[in-house]
Amino acid sequence: MATYVKWADTIVDDSGIVIPSVTVTVKDPDTGDPITMYSERAGTTQGNSVTTGVDGIAEFYVDIETNPRIKIELSKTDYDFTAANEMLNDVYLASKGETLGSLSDVTITSPSNDELLAYDSGSGKWINQTPSEVGIISGSGTASYVPKWSDAGTLTNSVIYDNGVNIGIRTLTPRTALHVIGDVTLLGDVRPVNRFVKVDESKASAANASDYLTTPTYDGSGQAVHPDVYYNPSKWPDPNGYRFWMAMTPYPNGDDTYENPSILVSDDGQTWEVPSGLTNPIEPAPSTGHNADPDILEGADGKLWVFFMWTDGTTYKVYVKSSSDGINWSDKTEILTSTTESFISPAVVFEDGLYTMWYIDHLASPNVLKKRTASSPTGPWSSPTTCTVSGVPSGRDLWHLDVVRVQAEYHAFVVLTDSDTTGANTELHFATSRDGTNWTLNSTPLLAAGTSGSWDDNLIYRACGLLFNAGNESRYALWYSASNSSGTWHIGYTEVFLGLIVEKDGKVGIGTTSPSENLTIYGPVYANFAVAGNTGRFRCYTNQEKSVIGTASNT
Repeated sequence: MATYVKWADTIVDDSGIVIPSVTVTVKDPDTGDPITMYSERAGTTQGNSVTTGVDGIAEFYVDIETNPRIKIELSKTDYDFTAANEMLNDVYLASKGETLGSLSDVTITSPSNDELLAYDSGSGKWINQTPSEVGIISGSGTASYVPKWSDAGTLTNSVIYDNGVNIGIRTLTPRTALHVIGDVTLLGDVRPVNRFVKVDESKASAANASDYLTTPTYDGSGQAVHPDVYYNPSKWPDPNGYRFWMAMTPYPNGDDTYENPSILVSDDGQTWEVPSGLTNPIEPAPSTGHNADPDILEGADGKLWVFFMWTDGTTYKVYVKSSSDGINWSDKTEILTSTTESFISPAVVFEDGLYTMWYIDHLASPNVLKKRTASSPTGPWSSPTTCTVSGVPSGRDLWHLDVVRVQAEYHAFVVLTDSDTTGANTELHFATSRDGTNWTLNSTPLLAAGTSGSWDDNLIYRACGLLFNAGNESRYALWYSASNSSGTWHIGYTEVFLGLIVEKDGKVGIGTTSPSENLTIYGPVYANFAVAGNTGRFRCYTNQEKSVIGTASNT
């Protein structure tokens, strides 16, 4: 059996300059007889000599079973290769060119897919081995997951997810530098630099907007209700897009046949327009019943999703549509339908790979807040979970709402109505929850009907909020819909001041995210106490000014 081994080298002079057109002849080092040269391992002969090209390279194959040693002679007119030929007088091919030991000594035993041919020093043979036997890592993974060893030679996904900005453990949407879903055991100190403690729902306050916003509607009335706003500081869908995207419905003089989901955009949240290229509504009026109550958010796929309700008074449905540019919208997909519960004001939050929808079921008595979850906007959606809401005054019922996730809490803007009505004497309230199921509502309204003659002096309707920082404090930007005594409907803008408690560098702030003293309070303070300890001074910071209001003395 022949075993062909390649010899290759570049012929250069003493200065390292390539010498072309050199004749290379191979002979038996003992007898001087010519040895057959081959052009490839398959054994195609090419005589007893080769000539280097312009690159000075000479290469050929020799059967080492017949000629394990060779003599190489170089020759060219006007060149003296005496010294080189003496060095090449007896060449062992096992030490030259592509030879990797004896490739003829190969043992293949029960081969399987994805094995390798590797040299085994113990047996002195080339044998088939698995990647792990050779020491090569195997396994596969998913982009952004931190890998882990599942055994000594295999990598797979861990529960740690790195999106390039934040690290998540058991979550695909980490909202902070480290975001953990589940219990955490820590051995050692934890030193928070800026810790959001909670919002006291009883301290939230807001003032009615002095006037309504201009909201273009497809029917030309400019009357609109049920706003929901998506915000992207970098603009959506790209830097040429808009920061604010609003879903709402026209409602001219309370005519629900016009309640068809529509889209407006803005860069400041105040001046709204229809995005270029879009014709509202994004969902036309149905042949029976009517649409209502849109909610908008960005999904895991980067698209905008608009949820909305349909009802004919007997059957209730929730539909969803999506868009990758805000102009072209998909056909609607039905995701919920029922004749035994209603889906008033669906409010959807996406977090940790899960979509959660809250809605009001007014077919129950009293009205009930429920929630469902799904891994995709189009479902399937889970069975409903009934939420508890403490603080609802007697004779009042839950009505429309919006839900916002803020760090460790959920916040909701909830409209209350007179019991057993579909929107009478409505007012807007603020509620908080740690788990999204058990809620505490401030029984004092955040917003009530405005003064007589104002644009919102009749009914307060659905509102939506976006939390933002304003200097040293966090506030909600709030868009709310309302009607006046003449029955015209519009959307206004105001801001909500929070009873926010923050710990930063060992200092506590109430109503501020940047406490400068051990206790810093932004907002009105009612004090009825004695101050004990060393004489000192205490200060009160309101939202408008800073003033020293007293001196403490020993008691």
